[in-house]
Amino acid sequence: MIGGAIKRDCPQFQNKLTEYYKSNFSSNSQPATSNPETSVRPSNANLPQSPIRLNNQKFEPESPKILLSANISSSEAQVLEKLNSIPVFIIADATGKPLFGKNDTNSPQVLFFFLNPDDATAYLNWIKNTNPELSENARIIARSLTEAYQTIKKNQDRKDITFQITPSKSSLDSAREILPSQGKFANKLPNIPVFFATGNTNGTNGLLTLTIDGKQTVPYFFDLKDLQSLLNKAMQAQPNVSNSTKIQVTSLYYVLDLMVDAKNGKPNPETERFEFVPSRSAFEYIKQNSSSK
Repeated sequence: MIGGAIKRDCPQFQNKLTEYYKSNFSSNSQPATSNPETSVRPSNANLPQSPIRLNNQKFEPESPKILLSANISSSEAQVLEKLNSIPVFIIADATGKPLFGKNDTNSPQVLFFFLNPDDATAYLNWIKNTNPELSENARIIARSLTEAYQTIKKNQDRKDITFQITPSKSSLDSAREILPSQGKFANKLPNIPVFFATGNTNGTNGLLTLTIDGKQTVPYFFDLKDLQSLLNKAMQAQPNVSNSTKIQVTSLYYVLDLMVDAKNGKPNPETERFEFVPSRSAFEYIKQNSSSK
């Protein structure tokens, strides 16, 4: 049973996410610094470039390659650990067992992992309206994206169940607007968009890095608004940042694949600084709902 693999309550995850935001971003979306050097600048890391397929195939694979192997290596586990601060939202009953959707009697059951809590709320309301017998016990619970991938992997051979990690409509709309500026087709969307910034220094393009208390990271955002907010504040302190900064979009799956060296299966040293930033809306939802209990 999949329900047994997903716990009813997860205060450890909620605490971890709260600490992540406290450590990296203040309540008004500014980079947090106890000392203060916080800067945004280009790095010399390679740019992720999502491939375009010119036929009718999908723009990105259904899942990252690291989930397709029989066993997750220690290196791949390190990569998945990077997703521990990213919340996903599922609909569950009072015991924490997930509630599945189904299109018709012959189709597999579907378990949705929502990246946007508003989408999870809309789905919960739909369940309550169409299945009144479930309305009393159905609720939204949060898990990490790492846990979602682990659940998918454990059940990947089952024919009666499919899984869908669902990005927000706003992130898909943002990706659709950005793709043409990257020379890509607007209708070839990444399955799960992540947003990042590039800049030019000494004539060389590179990923924009965020320095917090002396530590450099290359952030990938699930919500474009969070990246824009960070850049706006950085540009106030560093006006030259705006001259060459470009916001781009790629697929989460593609970034994950970059983080494991295909030749030796070890973590790619060029991507060690990559970090994924949870959306503020997801963070605020968890904070509000955990504090109200």
